Amino acid sequence: MKDKNLPNDYNALSLEELTNEANKMIEDLENQKDLESSMEKYQNLLKLNNIIEKKFQKDVKGINEKTKENILKITSKKMQIELNKIAKDTNLFLKKFIRKQKKSELIIPMKYGLFSGGKKNKIKNFN
Repeated sequence: MKDKNLPNDYNALSLEELTNEANKMIEDLENQKDLESSMEKYQNLLKLNNIIEKKFQKDVKGINEKTKENILKITSKKMQIELNKIAKDTNLFLKKFIRKQKKSELIIPMKYGLFSGGKKNKIKNFN
């Protein structure tokens, strides 16, 4: 069923407005006594229902996409916070572990390679 015979302004209306329009059409049909006129109005009601259904599906799809985006943002923020906590804990463990090691010439290069700051500062000074 094509909805081209209905007024173009139906596409611009909200779901609520379209539902109200459909309810008016139903009331008109219930009060209609002429069968020929009723058939035409019934066909228009079916077309309007088709428009409402398409608009509803489009809105549902948009809501689903927005929800997925929001969930992704929330989970990625939580993950980032958790990863930062794990990185801090790992750095603390490694610092304590290295302090407990016997003095060696390898400790300084190990600290340089493991902990942030040293490499970044050297690169900035190099450029």
